[in-house]
Amino acid sequence: AALALVGCDQPATAPATPLASALLPDGAPTGVSAAIRAGGPGRVIAFHDEWALANHSFEKSTGSPQYARNVARFFAPGRAGRFLAWSDNVGLRGDSVATTMRASGHAWVHTTVRDLALDDLKRFDAVFVGGGIVPSADLLDAYVQAGGGVYVMGGTGETPGGSPAHE
Repeated sequence: AALALVGCDQPATAPATPLASALLPDGAPTGVSAAIRAGGPGRVIAFHDEWALANHSFEKSTGSPQYARNVARFFAPGRAGRFLAWSDNVGLRGDSVATTMRASGHAWVHTTVRDLALDDLKRFDAVFVGGGIVPSADLLDAYVQAGGGVYVMGGTGETPGGSPAHE
């Protein structure tokens, strides 16, 4: 399995790699990075921040909708995908990413149910996680080994109650 660490010390309009240009939104801030695994049975993206898919980013950046569509295309190349946002965090519970995904022909389901099993995840092409709901690494690994995709959202400075953890 190949793991590529994608980093940019410039805006994403001049990405470090072709894979970065496919995933990172135009005008992404300096230092945007993602770890991308695209070999083996499943696919994984570990992105450093929650704001790329949050409502605020869609309001402030024209690149966020394209970033969401690019991520969807990575997880479901050439077809409509089924995606699960399994999070209580602002980065995945917003209407903007859901609307963008659905307008692009994808299914977008959001849940905060804590006890999901492998068979639940297998109904989706990819699961987006981050925030106060922390699935076990064993569950996510089994899902990826079964061919599923995982988007791991880092930088979750927001607590489930909605206020930043560092206040």
